[in-house]
Amino acid sequence: MTPGTNQERILLSWDRQNQAKGLPAVTPIYLTDDASATLSLLSGRADAMFGPHSMAAWKAASRGQTKLVGSGPFRAWVAVTTKKGNGLAPALQAAIDGTISGGQYQQVLTRWGEQDEAIAHSTVNPPGIQY
Repeated sequence: MTPGTNQERILLSWDRQNQAKGLPAVTPIYLTDDASATLSLLSGRADAMFGPHSMAAWKAASRGQTKLVGSGPFRAWVAVTTKKGNGLAPALQAAIDGTISGGQYQQVLTRWGEQDEAIAHSTVNPPGIQY
């Protein structure tokens, strides 16, 4: 798990809830890069990984060495980011919405195991994760 991430916050909260119910505590393994986390899982040093759904789904679909077994309770928006006020947001939003309505968006998501990440339309400045 990467320190300071949303995933850390969620996992540690779950751990506290589980301990309050009498379950044993988890022992997080803190790593700062995805390659080390994946190696820890594949080598048996870690029992599971908890990270962004999109990354986990892509790894499972593209590499076939892992399996996605669930997802977290909160949706985190993946974004195209530009400098505020540069005028690109409307054009980018139109381009994204065009790929959604044309079907290419869903095809790409399905190809990489990301169909659970699909949106119906793009949003400029969506809300952050609400805990």
